[in-house]
Amino acid sequence: MPIGKLFVVTPHPDYTGDLTVRVYLLNTADLIKAYEELDMELTLLGANDNPQLFTLYNGVASFALKDCAGGTHTLYVTGGTYSLVSNDPSEWQEGWDVVPELYCEVIQR
Repeated sequence: MPIGKLFVVTPHPDYTGDLTVRVYLLNTADLIKAYEELDMELTLLGANDNPQLFTLYNGVASFALKDCAGGTHTLYVTGGTYSLVSNDPSEWQEGWDVVPELYCEVIQR
């Protein structure tokens, strides 16, 4: 599982309220044609740095940023595992994909 930076959240410098950051897995239907298991550990720096487990069957992760006062908050994949249906892609169902498509939503609270 590749680890690294996914998204950067940069609130306006004058905003001092709270933010909710949610990440959604968009292409689950295509991924389950290739993966038996796909688990990603996501961490948003500044949100108590508590990692969240993001899976094929739980495709939403939510983080709370309290009292934002500017600066940036980076969302990372910090670990994970996967298992393929088979090592031979010809055995996967038609329409498979192995690249997760993610959407990040930032909400003022």
